[in-house]
Amino acid sequence: GERLRRRFDRAFRIGRPVAERAFTVSGPGQEELELHIRPGGEDVAARVRLEVSPAPGLGVATVDLAGSTDREVEPAIEPDLGPALARSLRDAATVAWVGHPAPLDLKVVIHELRVARPPASVPEGVFDREGFAAHALDQALARALWQAGTVELEPRFRYEVQCPQEVLSGVLADLKARGAEPDSVAAGMLGARVTGVVALPAILGYATELRSRSRGQGVIDLVPDGFAPVAE
Repeated sequence: GERLRRRFDRAFRIGRPVAERAFTVSGPGQEELELHIRPGGEDVAARVRLEVSPAPGLGVATVDLAGSTDREVEPAIEPDLGPALARSLRDAATVAWVGHPAPLDLKVVIHELRVARPPASVPEGVFDREGFAAHALDQALARALWQAGTVELEPRFRYEVQCPQEVLSGVLADLKARGAEPDSVAAGMLGARVTGVVALPAILGYATELRSRSRGQGVIDLVPDGFAPVAE
């Protein structure tokens, strides 16, 4: 912080690194929602029906349209709204959904998405039909997620620590205190090697502590190993 202040003549506050989290659902959830709005004093309704469910191993969130978009029959999903909104929701899933972190290992199926067209008496530009549909979709999704039960996830990493043998006991104590129980410990003439799996937030900053404990001889390597529920 001080080095940056001298270079740019600005005050900087450097916080601790933060691990990005994700979420999934613990079970199925569904919602059937009807919202009303009165643009220009005229009632306009939106109907949404969808379900969410866990999809272990999928790795991403998928959004599918199950209702008909056939213009020859009354569509359950309006063709000028459904595909575009599903695509928008799918794209947003890489960042966040309705107040949650990025979703993983879950599936959304939209069975119905209809928004009435406003009467001709409503002036053009007063009513945003697509925006109202997106709002109704967000509301239905939030309720379905609440019903399904969300589970917060954090990134997990497989670690390998190499250090001098004489500091091994201290390193093992450090790792245990961080919830990084080792699954393999080996020691010999060339030093000690410890491997295991740990939640990323628990191991952030440990490389500096390890170098200090081992007089600069200890190193830790981290490899992504998926996500797991946040420990209580």
